[in-house]
Amino acid sequence: MRAIEVNSLTKCFKTLQKDIGIKNSLKSLFKREYRNILALDDISFSIEEGEVIGLIGLNGAGKTTLLKCLAGLIYPTKGEIKVLNTNPWNKENDFLKNIGFIMGQRGQLSLDLSAIDALKIEKEIYEIDDEWFKEELDELCQLMRVDHLLKTQLRKVSLGERMKLEIISVLLHKPELILLDEPTIGLDFIAQDNIRKFLIQYNNEHNSTMIVTSHNLVDIEKLCSKILLLNNGKLIYDGSLENFKRLYALKKKTIIVNHKESTNFDTILKFIKKQDKFKTILEVPQENLKEVKTILGSQESVTQITIEEDKLEDILSNMLLN
Repeated sequence: MRAIEVNSLTKCFKTLQKDIGIKNSLKSLFKREYRNILALDDISFSIEEGEVIGLIGLNGAGKTTLLKCLAGLIYPTKGEIKVLNTNPWNKENDFLKNIGFIMGQRGQLSLDLSAIDALKIEKEIYEIDDEWFKEELDELCQLMRVDHLLKTQLRKVSLGERMKLEIISVLLHKPELILLDEPTIGLDFIAQDNIRKFLIQYNNEHNSTMIVTSHNLVDIEKLCSKILLLNNGKLIYDGSLENFKRLYALKKKTIIVNHKESTNFDTILKFIKKQDKFKTILEVPQENLKEVKTILGSQESVTQITIEEDKLEDILSNMLLN
């Protein structure tokens, strides 16, 4: 069953143009000039129930605009959107109760309250009954390991722990669709990993549909099996992450070779990028990869060969910037 269907979605923003200086500022009060900025340009895609999708692209590509359209926060200029079988901008109660939106750069819990009091406000907003609230809160706090923080003022909680509580607040009502905009921004690598593991486990247990945007592409690689790639408002790729990596693989592969001191690399000297006593790093074009692997495999003094997998960040940089 489809959770989201988008057809020919376009969003334009009209912005006021104003030259520098007081004179030009005064002039703009009487004669205003506007410019249209095309944030989303005729994009179409669908997402199945239970999928975890990575929404990626450079700054200004249209990612947050798309999420806000899906959440019903902004109206499209044209096109059709169906989210959970309804038009999101109608803001029907059933729709609002089945969607959760996490924005890593802007929390929704009041920092002046204790965690439990802030979460009780969410309980009232979503009309969650006492028994459900207790069960869900206990389950989510155990999964996130934040039970000990419930009575602590949020202002005194670390950024990583606060993000966990923000995620809990969005999941208390068990939404069918979860939108995550930079969920690990500003967190240390341990907090990032904890949140990723939690989201994977939550998706496995509840089959909720998730859309994740992140400039930390490790989030995308760890969480998502499918990606949507936006560039200047256009959707330029819609498919599996695995297939994307295969289609746009880098022209050269990095090979790390562990070996004994006396290893002979004369036949592949031109591919050596770095070398020390017991380790050599090669940079090999795809067309020479098979030949180099054969040569290395025939060397008895070679103890280990590791071919590095292309990182999503490197593939995107090569694709979008070159």
